Amino acid sequence: MRFYAGDWLSDPKVRRLTWEQKGVYIDMLALMWKSGGDASLPDDPGAIASMLGIQKRKFIKIFHVFFEKNFEIFFLSDGRVYQKRISEEWEAANEKSKKATESIRSRWDKSEPYERNTNVIRTNNERNTSHIHIQNHIKDKELKHMCVSDSYSSDFETFWKAYPNNKNKKGAYKTYQAALKGDLRINKATPEQLLRSAKRYAEEVKGKDPQYILHASTFLGPQERWFEYDKPITNSNGETLRDDVDKNDFRIGGGPDIDYKAYERARRGYDPYTPKCN
Repeated sequence: MRFYAGDWLSDPKVRRLTWEQKGVYIDMLALMWKSGGDASLPDDPGAIASMLGIQKRKFIKIFHVFFEKNFEIFFLSDGRVYQKRISEEWEAANEKSKKATESIRSRWDKSEPYERNTNVIRTNNERNTSHIHIQNHIKDKELKHMCVSDSYSSDFETFWKAYPNNKNKKGAYKTYQAALKGDLRINKATPEQLLRSAKRYAEEVKGKDPQYILHASTFLGPQERWFEYDKPITNSNGETLRDDVDKNDFRIGGGPDIDYKAYERARRGYDPYTPKCN
């Protein structure tokens, strides 16, 4: 259905309508065109109101305005509602479609039988070729999917066990590799650095609500949050502390109590320390 903006803006009848009446009017035209048949609507205000999604009582007031002497926008015939311009456009469109169909049928009838057969064979061949391409494409995708490996490097697995949030392992591995390569990052990490950072971060967030713990892909991402946890640990005196000292190695007599004095001396490097093998 064409919309003639010039006619719509210059028609004095349309100009006298309220904004609400104009909205109902244009919706009714669209319904007429979409309904097919003879491009009309039933002379049933309730049914039309339902199609428009408007209250029946409200629509009836507007509907009657369209038939008043000063407007006469629609007209009734055989229990149907019509609009002159829409009816003319509908008939013209149907006539054009009919002529186009007859023209195609005429050209088809004039063609020789062998030409028809050739076209049919060509169409079938094209359809078969297209089907083969689709099958090959599906196979390629399946093979590509089969080739995707879910295996991870041993150093990443060690990191993953130490990290406190084990969500989105594939995404984490991707950013882990990028961190090692230094892609789009200031610092190029080593597996040892990332593992150390993961352990320190895990210690910091122990007991926290999981929703506040960073995903590994964020921790290892371009913002390099991991780097904050790879800096040397210092105490209030500015002394650098070792973070590889396990307090469990300082249990007194194998009991639950820890010799914190010896533990702190080892962390500060005052006493030699070698991790015990479990």
